[in-house]
Amino acid sequence: MAKFLQLIPMLIDGGAERFLVDLSNELVHQGHEVVVISLFPRNEEGLKYFPDLDPRIRLVFLDKKLGFDAKVILRLRKTLWQERPDYIHTHLRVVNYLAMAGFLGLPKVPVVHTIHNDARKEVSGDKEFRLRRFLFSTGRVFPVTISETSHASFLEYYGLKRVRRIDNGRMEPRSSVQMPAVQAEVSRLKAQFGDEVRIWVNIGRITPQKNQAMLVSAFAQILAEGHNGVLWILGTERAPVSTPILAEMAPHLGDRIVWLGGKSNATDYVQCADFFALSSLYEGMPISIIEAMACKALPVSTPVGGIPEMIAPYGVLSETAEESSYGDALRSALNLSADERAERTDALYRRYAERYSMRSCAQSYIQLFQELKKT
Repeated sequence: MAKFLQLIPMLIDGGAERFLVDLSNELVHQGHEVVVISLFPRNEEGLKYFPDLDPRIRLVFLDKKLGFDAKVILRLRKTLWQERPDYIHTHLRVVNYLAMAGFLGLPKVPVVHTIHNDARKEVSGDKEFRLRRFLFSTGRVFPVTISETSHASFLEYYGLKRVRRIDNGRMEPRSSVQMPAVQAEVSRLKAQFGDEVRIWVNIGRITPQKNQAMLVSAFAQILAEGHNGVLWILGTERAPVSTPILAEMAPHLGDRIVWLGGKSNATDYVQCADFFALSSLYEGMPISIIEAMACKALPVSTPVGGIPEMIAPYGVLSETAEESSYGDALRSALNLSADERAERTDALYRRYAERYSMRSCAQSYIQLFQELKKT
């Protein structure tokens, strides 16, 4: 049994956070000890998105303040020396704080950093680039990419070849205790709009990256053309970033396009959906797409990040992230017969089971950590 430290800025709703929880759960299931360290304070609103967090996982919160906080570096350093882990796994910008906390003094502790996006998108400024390149090039931190596209972006951006690609994974989706309420809402929609109504789901924080204003406008046009559908948008707002986006969405919201806010039981909605709509401007390898594959909701997505390699040729891809192109993708999906859609979702489910299960993903990380331990 090994002891893993998983480091993340904050446990809130998000793909990287969902991945960390799933991976930690799987590691514990396989008999390892896992401690999750969050730089920021405990956030009850954020933790509600992870009701499946295994109780054997210990959570540590370092109470970081906004902006630069020298004290959190000292707390992190103290925690590292107290925990004495076998392995350290960092996500998002925590690797910067790990470097400042003097982890280099920890003897023979392999550190892996997962790059959850295009390599450039995780770096803000030349100083951060130089710090990360130093950590990666010296071999003290081993970088992991999550898709063919993110891997290519790493090679181009950093000019380094010492990197491993491990595809993202997702645990087998399970219905929550709130599923009956979601099913009741679907029944209500069928009673209101007819049995032929098609349910679409979008999951993602209301941010420019997720491009929901474009999605809503394109879907509104589809409705105007006579499509019988309902779009559920599940995503938290983060003022001030989300404010102008919600304002742009507002004229289209109603009984057919519904913003539900963040939901701790998002998987229930995906399981009840016919289609999964993703309109992002950039991505790595989205956990939400993997979840859609596992739930047999047909993905209709912009062709960004690792998504094409994930869902082609069975999912539906737009040519660009422009509204007209995405609208064409929506129409293409709607033109599929029920049998065609079932064939595609069955194929995507098989791909999920073979390539994107969390069991397979966790085993790849364990193997990498063990290899690094021997060097």
